[in-house]
Amino acid sequence: LAEGARAALRRAKKALDKAISRGEADDFHDLRKACKTHSMHLSLLGRLWPAPIKARRKAVDKLGERLGELHDVFVM
Repeated sequence: LAEGARAALRRAKKALDKAISRGEADDFHDLRKACKTHSMHLSLLGRLWPAPIKARRKAVDKLGERLGELHDVFVM
């Protein structure tokens, strides 16, 4: 689980850097996918450390929704 989370966070960092530097629709879509993956990892950890994980997952899910809305704007 830890190695998977580390790999997912590395991909998320690369996606964030790409979205910042290029700002293309696909960059933000990749960032959203990374948020969704991170959210799934957090859901697996939720029973081990409920309070901090719940708040973080809520924030990550909100970010994922916002990135989805931004992608919709790019597509339109």
